[in-house]
Amino acid sequence: MLDHISPPLAFLAGLVSFLSPCVLPLVPAYVAYLGGRAGEAAEPVRLRLILAGVAFVAGLTLVFVLFFYAFQAVLSPFLPILAPRAGVLVLLLAPRL
Repeated sequence: MLDHISPPLAFLAGLVSFLSPCVLPLVPAYVAYLGGRAGEAAEPVRLRLILAGVAFVAGLTLVFVLFFYAFQAVLSPFLPILAPRAGVLVLLLAPRL
């Protein structure tokens, strides 16, 4: 189904979604969290920051992948019913933008 999507295109889509208005306001909080982690001197600062960043990305990825598969498993039997209705809903709401 998604064989035509290349990794560079997926990366670009992720970058665009990162710069979207609903995600961009979260960046200062995340940077402040990482900056606060840098102030703790229990381990080398660079290693601690890298581990915190990797843990954040891995956790977020895991949550989104699990949600994707859960919703796909639940909603795929209803796809023939939901797809046309969702299309009509988009067409009805589009003029209101």
